[in-house]
Amino acid sequence: MISIHVPAMNSRQSVRAISARVSDVPGVQILEVDLAARTVHVTGPAAPSAVAAAIGAAGFAVDRSVDGATPSPATVSGGTAMDTFFSTDTTGLPEATRPRVLELADGDTLDLRLGPLAKRLAGTTVRVLGYNGSVPGPTLRVPQGSEIAVHVTNDADVDTTVHWHGLRLGNRYDGVPQETQAPIPVGGSFTYRIQFPDPGLY
Repeated sequence: MISIHVPAMNSRQSVRAISARVSDVPGVQILEVDLAARTVHVTGPAAPSAVAAAIGAAGFAVDRSVDGATPSPATVSGGTAMDTFFSTDTTGLPEATRPRVLELADGDTLDLRLGPLAKRLAGTTVRVLGYNGSVPGPTLRVPQGSEIAVHVTNDADVDTTVHWHGLRLGNRYDGVPQETQAPIPVGGSFTYRIQFPDPGLY
C-alpha cells in the first residue's frame, strides 16, 4: 500500500479533487482517503511517484509517505467515490416532527431549511436530514399552472440539493448535484423556481 500525507487536504471538496486525479493513475486498484488524518492510501501496482504527481496536479503539496496508516472515511474503487461523511451522531439533535401541509398560491415564496434531526425508526433513534424540522418535508399544495419560489438554506453538515421528483421544470432547478447545479454548501442557500404545469401528485 502507498500512503501519502497531504497537509492541505481539509475538506470534502479537496477529497473529491484529489480522488478524481489519483483514481486515473494506472495501477490504482483501491483509493482510500482519510480526511481526519489527511492521508491518501492506494492499493495496487501504481508507482508512488505517479500518485504523488496526481495529488500535485490536483493542486495539493505532498508532505511525506506514511507507513502503517489505517485508512477510513472515503473510498474510491474503479473511479467511483463513496463518501461516508454523513455523521450518525444524534446527540443534542431536535426530534423530527410530523410534516405539515402548506397551501401555496402562484407567486408565493417558501423558506425551506435543511438540517439534521433525530427520528425513531424501528425502535432506534437515527440521524436524518430534515426539511423545516420534519421528515419527510412539508407537503405543498399548489394550483396547476402556478410558479413558486423555494428558498433553501442548508443548515446541515453536508453539501446538498433538493430534487423535485417528477415535476416538469427548468433544468437548472431540478436539483441533481453536479449535473444540473452545484450542491448547496453548508451554510449556503439557493432559490428554486418551481413550476406546476401538470396536475398530479409528486
